[in-house]
Amino acid sequence: MLGKLLKYDFRSIGRILFPVYGAMLVAAILLGLSSRNTNVSLTIAIIYSVLLIAAMVMTVVLVIQRFCQNLLGSQGYLMFTIPVSTGTHIFAKVLTALIWGLIGVLVVVLSGVLIVVFDPSLGGFQGIGEMMNAMFQVHLNPEDQKTLLFSIVLGILTVTALVTRIYASISVGHLWSGHRLLGAFLAYIGFQILVFWLISGIGLSVVPDSILNEQAMLAELLVPLLQIVLYGAITWLILDRRLNLE
Repeated sequence: MLGKLLKYDFRSIGRILFPVYGAMLVAAILLGLSSRNTNVSLTIAIIYSVLLIAAMVMTVVLVIQRFCQNLLGSQGYLMFTIPVSTGTHIFAKVLTALIWGLIGVLVVVLSGVLIVVFDPSLGGFQGIGEMMNAMFQVHLNPEDQKTLLFSIVLGILTVTALVTRIYASISVGHLWSGHRLLGAFLAYIGFQILVFWLISGIGLSVVPDSILNEQAMLAELLVPLLQIVLYGAITWLILDRRLNLE
């Protein structure tokens, strides 16, 4: 059933985002081809930048919209009749947000590759080959590998914590009989203050040290993990026990 929920959200958001991503890739190709014409290249670069910003904004808006409409709006009557637990609904929404975030990153990377491939001044396919060879020739020592893995895991957990914080804020705002948007905004600010308190309570700086030992790494991971658990619990409690779709 989780797969069906993800498929439903993926199709709904994809109908809007895939054309935008496609336009980004086309703009990237044209940007590479027009590198020798300064005026045309500048115009296409502006178009590409606008599409990139639009894709980022639309991704955030659509993910939030799906959460609100499916679980807190009129569609909630139908969604909660499906034999799926509230936790599964929340997990599906969080996973959907992460998947689309990853797709966005991959499209940006692919567009960068296309610019290099179609721009003769950057070496074209040969330039890509040289970049790939340089990447494979890099040898990381065990400490660097540990730091790289830590950075990836921390990044995923941080983004997940942000998504769950947004969902929890919206859920708290939904409890207000009026001015729910204001309630969600105030809840988000309150959660942000809680995060700073949590960080200071654990004894971490907002910006981690460049070199981390295992204890510090675990402490850094603990902050987003606690946020995910807290925000997930708040969202589940409101949707499962306090939800009012009227």
